[in-house]
Amino acid sequence: MLNAELLEHTQVEKAATIFHRDGFVLIQDALTPAQLEFAQSGSEREIARQMKRLPLEKGNRGYARYSF
Repeated sequence: MLNAELLEHTQVEKAATIFHRDGFVLIQDALTPAQLEFAQSGSEREIARQMKRLPLEKGNRGYARYSF
């Protein structure tokens, strides 16, 4: 099981340290609801574009695998 610490958005130095160590970091409330909605709608749009141009069986790293 993943044992990851959830940080507050104010814990910048600790977040940077964890990111450099693990390659990712979990930050609670990093986006406002409006920012999250904006990011989600953009992601959904780009996913739909990629899937329209490239069928599931031709994903760039195997079946149904796409990347941004």
